[in-house]
Amino acid sequence: MKLQKAYVFKKNFIHFHSQKVKEGFTVLEIMLVLGLVAVLASVLTPITLNFYRSEQLDSHTGAIVQALRRAQIQSMNLEDDSSFGVRFDFEQYVLFKGVSYLKREQDYDEIFKLPQGLSLDGLSEVIFSKIRGVPSDAGEIVLTVASQRAVISINEMGVVHY
Repeated sequence: MKLQKAYVFKKNFIHFHSQKVKEGFTVLEIMLVLGLVAVLASVLTPITLNFYRSEQLDSHTGAIVQALRRAQIQSMNLEDDSSFGVRFDFEQYVLFKGVSYLKREQDYDEIFKLPQGLSLDGLSEVIFSKIRGVPSDAGEIVLTVASQRAVISINEMGVVHY
């Protein structure tokens, strides 16, 4: 009986190892996977880039609105008995203390950089009056990234809306 089991084991062992065992991937399988990855990348890249730009635009629009409202609140609270405003340039915007950007107290400047590719149009400077918080100019600030736009409106009463 033991001899028979040994013979069956030896026969199965030889039979198992005499067959060719395939290991790894074929060239065709690798090419199919690479093609699928390339198709997915070409479809998802524009979608991801568009989402990134949209989030960047929303983030900076919110930050500019926050700076405008902060300048207005500081003016209304008579902080340091001064007016406050926001100046918009191509690459940055500045929250400042003073009756104008040219006559400001530079020690109080808060400079906020804009990312490359984001542009600003519209009002270049908004100064809020003491106590009432009325803006020096009413109008719009337009932020643009690629083909996307966001508009911040400031009315005569000082209401900031986007």
